Amino acid sequence: MAYPYYTNPYSQPYQPYQPQVQQQPMYQGGIIWGTYEEACAYPLAPNAAVTIWDRNQKVVYWKQSDAAGRQSMQTLDYTIRGEVQPETKPEKEPATKEDLAAVLAEIRGIQTLLKGGNDNA
Repeated sequence: MAYPYYTNPYSQPYQPYQPQVQQQPMYQGGIIWGTYEEACAYPLAPNAAVTIWDRNQKVVYWKQSDAAGRQSMQTLDYTIRGEVQPETKPEKEPATKEDLAAVLAEIRGIQTLLKGGNDNA
C-alpha cells in the first residue's frame, strides 16, 4: 500500500522569512574622534550617551538620547592647562601729592556747589 504525500523525514520544516535587525553600534570605551557633522550623524540608542572629540578643534561633543530616542547634543570647549598663561595684574602705583591735591580740589568744588555757592571763582 502506497502512502501518498509522505515527506522526506530528513528535510527541514518551512521557516517563514524573518528580516535581520541591524544593531546600533555600541560604545565600547576609548575615544571617538570626529567632526561636528559626524557627531550629529552618530547613531545613538535610547537612554545612551557618548562623548565625541573633534579632531580639528579643541571641542568635545556630548551627545545623549532619552527613553523616547530624542537626541540632544552639547558642544563643550576645552583648553589644555599648560597652554593657558595666568593673567598678570598691573602693579598699582601709589598716589602722589599732586593726585591727592586734585581730588581735594574737586571735593571742595562739589561742597561749594552743594552749599549754593558759585563755582566760577
